[in-house]
Amino acid sequence: MAAVPQIVTRTLTLELDDPALPIFFAQLTSLRDSLLINLGSNPLPFSIANDLSCAMPRPTGPATSTAVSKSASSSLSLSAKLSKRYKRQVFLSLDLSSCAGGQGGSTDHVLLPLERALLKQLDPVVRGV
Repeated sequence: MAAVPQIVTRTLTLELDDPALPIFFAQLTSLRDSLLINLGSNPLPFSIANDLSCAMPRPTGPATSTAVSKSASSSLSLSAKLSKRYKRQVFLSLDLSSCAGGQGGSTDHVLLPLERALLKQLDPVVRGV
């Protein structure tokens, strides 16, 4: 019987619903009880750990998340949602630097479409890992 690999790495392409937004790439590393997700809108290498957070699921209530880098405001809520959904520890590195040019430097307009595209790609991969 073949052993199941403990570490699986994949690269996902995320096309957002809004054609004005760039295509994102997700580098997913799945360990036994945790996920490391690097998200960026440029092909690799994107700015890893620029906006880095870690989230842990809890049996009841929302997941607990904390910033690992100085500027982890955008990744905090998304890492908590992913941790709760997949019941795993999630490290999320988010690079939205290419999207900050338009809306006065804000990247809020990207987060919801990015979350939807990420979940669409992650659900079959993570639940199948």
